[in-house]
Amino acid sequence: MSTPDLSKLNQNDVQGAALAILALNLTHPEVDDEYGELAGQALEEHCPLLGAYWEDLTPEQVVMANAMMDEVLEMADRMEAEFPPMN
Repeated sequence: MSTPDLSKLNQNDVQGAALAILALNLTHPEVDDEYGELAGQALEEHCPLLGAYWEDLTPEQVVMANAMMDEVLEMADRMEAEFPPMN
């Protein structure tokens, strides 16, 4: 989390964030500290709203951030389901 650049809070790339999470899921099958750090960086890079301190957001922005996070994770899951199993 970081102090948001308020001019960028509306510049969110949900599909880019989902692709980044998909790539992370494929390359880091175990969720560990490194995964968490990389996921946070990817989400913040693609969706500045998700990198903001929630205390700095309006109630409407918090609702939007929650919905955005759900959408990113659901989209990443759908994309991952389309990949053939890796042996």
